[in-house]
Amino acid sequence: MIIQRMQRKPALRTDIQIIGDAFERIENIRFLLANSNIAVSDTVTCSIGLAMHPNHGQTVQTLYKSADTALYQAKNNGKNPAVCIGEGVILPKRLKSFREITIKYQEYFFTEVHYNMSSTTNHKPQFTQVRIREIDLLRFIAAIAVVIFHYAFRGYAANDMTTMPYPLLSRYAKFGYLGVNLFFMISGFVILMTASEGSLKKFIVSRFVRLYPTFWLCCSVTFIMTLLLGGERYSATIHQYLINLTMFSEYFHVQPIDGSYWSLFIELKFYILIAIILIIKKIDWIQFFLILWLLATIYLEYFIQNDYWYYWLNVNYSVYFIAGATFFLIRSKGVSFLRIITLSTTWIIACLQAFEDTLLREKYYKTPMNENIVLMIITLFYLTLFLIALNKTNIIGQINWTLLGGLTYPLYLLHQHIGFMIFNAIYPKLNEHIIFWGVIILILIMSYLVNQFEKKILSPTKELLDNFFDFWKSKLNYLSS
Repeated sequence: MIIQRMQRKPALRTDIQIIGDAFERIENIRFLLANSNIAVSDTVTCSIGLAMHPNHGQTVQTLYKSADTALYQAKNNGKNPAVCIGEGVILPKRLKSFREITIKYQEYFFTEVHYNMSSTTNHKPQFTQVRIREIDLLRFIAAIAVVIFHYAFRGYAANDMTTMPYPLLSRYAKFGYLGVNLFFMISGFVILMTASEGSLKKFIVSRFVRLYPTFWLCCSVTFIMTLLLGGERYSATIHQYLINLTMFSEYFHVQPIDGSYWSLFIELKFYILIAIILIIKKIDWIQFFLILWLLATIYLEYFIQNDYWYYWLNVNYSVYFIAGATFFLIRSKGVSFLRIITLSTTWIIACLQAFEDTLLREKYYKTPMNENIVLMIITLFYLTLFLIALNKTNIIGQINWTLLGGLTYPLYLLHQHIGFMIFNAIYPKLNEHIIFWGVIILILIMSYLVNQFEKKILSPTKELLDNFFDFWKSKLNYLSS
């Protein structure tokens, strides 16, 4: 059974939503058949295979083959599992509402959720989440690149952050700062996916749940470690710590507890821009807003100086967010001439900005930087995200990188000052290689523990925030009635 793309009204129709329409129709067929009064001794059940163009085939023949493969895998998994999708991915049991479950869970992760509706009884919906695993891997690579940059190059190269050099990797590690640029591209992809349903409440709840609990824990750990190991180089006050917990310390002109927090301020400004679009209920105009943002970037970067708009529009990094969001549009809606032009323009600007930034870094760190390597790395970022957008990285996606993806955020928040303080405390008493790799392992373990904490509080925190918004919504409705 081949289901083509179906049309309905939501702002941005992702593959998840389109497949959801197909599942609802298939479920109706399966449920009617299983509960029909056919004159046979046993209950009649059916297995159905689903394939969607262009994800699972570009021609009728390849689509039919994908659907047929899915059908036989459904049969192999017992009677009445209604649907398998694509390359034989098994989907969970009967859904009351596909959209309800998708909306509830998709917004917290960059996932493509697949369902298998296999029961005629009124079971509670079951679900599995198949993350875009390539994104998990990319996030971890970006985080490790930043860690290596700080530990093997940045800390010793400037500002007297650590007394321990690591020349073994320094010549390569100096390019690791580009991991942050990759983070911003991924953020553009993921955040637009989160916002694609057009709900401001869901967007705020998902961002809060994803960012704040983990940030509070990591900030607290860093604060305590600073009090214990800070020495003469690192210090923190209670006032500074409390302001940092808001995640808006930059706007209060308060020094961050950890230097890595600077990128969070960039992210928050991007979230504000997306929230504004959701407030005016124009998320379906996102392509227009991305182009407008790109034109503003060009104007502010090359034609006029306006510090206020330069700051709030993230001109230094806007092209990475725009590119990431455009890659999501390609994945969810397909390639178009306008999207290719948008990506090409962002790539050109990214390369020009990176070239200028490289010259500044050479002066600041007093070390040569190869501009060609920087441009090749940025180009590799674009090519990788483009392949993911075209769904051409299934070989890598078959490996479960979820654990690595979960480590990324706490790893980024914890590593910098804690690592430098440990270096300063025990170097040169121990061998530099033991210290270097030992600290990386320690930070990874700490990140894993934080990630486990995050998993435990994710659902309660989300439920609490949902109840909070629902309470005030009902109050406002009552007052307005």
